Amino acid sequence: MADGLNNHEQAALDALGALLAKDAGLGRDVAALPWVVDGITEQEGKGLGDLQILGKENIALTRELLGFPWVADDITDDEWRTLANLRRIAQKDAFLAGTLSGFPWIHDNITEPERWVVRYLRDLATVDPAVAKTVFNYPWVADAISEDERWALRNIVGLTLLDVSLGKMAAALTWLADEITEDERWALRYIRDVAELDRSLGKTLIGFPWVVDDISEDERWALRTLDDLATEDPLLANQLVGMPFLTASFEQHDRYALRSLLNLYFNYTDEYQILTTQGWFTDGLDDLEASFVMVFGTADSQLTPRDLRDLIVTRHSESRTIDLPLAGQIQLTFFEPTDDPQNRKIVQQIEDAIREIESFINVPFPMEEVTLLFASPGESAFSENKVLGLNRGTHLVVDPGLARQGDTNRTIVHEIGHYYWSGASKDNPLAGVPLWFQEGGADFLASYVRDRLFDDPLSTSKRTLEQRNIRNCAVRGINDLQRLIDKLAESGYS
Repeated sequence: MADGLNNHEQAALDALGALLAKDAGLGRDVAALPWVVDGITEQEGKGLGDLQILGKENIALTRELLGFPWVADDITDDEWRTLANLRRIAQKDAFLAGTLSGFPWIHDNITEPERWVVRYLRDLATVDPAVAKTVFNYPWVADAISEDERWALRNIVGLTLLDVSLGKMAAALTWLADEITEDERWALRYIRDVAELDRSLGKTLIGFPWVVDDISEDERWALRTLDDLATEDPLLANQLVGMPFLTASFEQHDRYALRSLLNLYFNYTDEYQILTTQGWFTDGLDDLEASFVMVFGTADSQLTPRDLRDLIVTRHSESRTIDLPLAGQIQLTFFEPTDDPQNRKIVQQIEDAIREIESFINVPFPMEEVTLLFASPGESAFSENKVLGLNRGTHLVVDPGLARQGDTNRTIVHEIGHYYWSGASKDNPLAGVPLWFQEGGADFLASYVRDRLFDDPLSTSKRTLEQRNIRNCAVRGINDLQRLIDKLAESGYS
């Protein structure tokens, strides 16, 4: 003090005087803290001010805080901000502040994420103590705070600050009661983003039954795409959230149908306008129609949405349920330009192949739905290259004219096999195998099914094997060994 007092030292001295006047014992305890004795930094001066205000209103809580190691040793910027927010919570609701001071993670030291968590809890307590009480009771708030939990809390606060009713809806989500997953954290973020654009739309999203019960990976990405669509085409986004395919339930194809719409919006404007103005679309998509929209989500040199434009206007659609011993019920859906009874034979081959492959591998079939798109030669560029089928992950594309030619249906079975080997589902224990095994495994399954279902053992079919392989290599542009080496160098061996 001999060299004079700066502003924060004077403020600290005033705070100590007020504490001593309020409770002499408490004031002496604060004055004895090491960081008070050895000189006052700006953060420490502010911290003393917060202790003085808190001590004036809640002596018991102030004494409790003095026992925390991070309060006793020194006051960093994160610690001062935490102290200030604790004080503000106590001023708003002493019970909430007492609850917070009992959380284990706030006792030892304060990390940057924990500092922000206290800030978010302060915001909740300030705006709506009822929502704050609900959040304070989540088990994951009381224990160590993970990164996902920190950001989930931030998004709950963001929703509450936008609209208290949104905050109440968020706090009531059943899956918030246990630990927070990455999918759940991001789901809250996307709902918040939508609500910032359109509060009514945000309330619709957060009220969907499939959002209320829990959040899967597919549901998370569906919300992300709805967020993008709400930004790019708000009118369409508001139409979509009232359609049966989203309101009645959530299926895996819903995620990809939304992604397809976004793909068309950015890359195929004409097809986007044609599709979104069709009567079957404006009346509200059901699940079968959503499965059809899904097929517009991919494009390459062999097939683009422009090749399928006629199907937007007119097509034949069917869907059937398959009961599998291990996977349970899955949907087998197919689309064709017109009703062609011959295509049902192909659909039956696919159903039989799925059953046979699941039985052989003894692992549940990894897809909830198999969607088949029949593309006639006049509609598909890939027919010129004699490619019978393409596995797009979300659906299979098959040239029906070529698929009926005897042994060629092994290509369809090969593509079905890819659902096991190519990682179609993160829950699939066979996903992620090397590329050579993906292709070899699918080929083996095709031969196995041909042997089991079509009386076509490899000893017989090997007569056409060389011709088939030459054709497949030609389609891929691999006409000699050097090209194969170059191709593998580009795409990798795994």
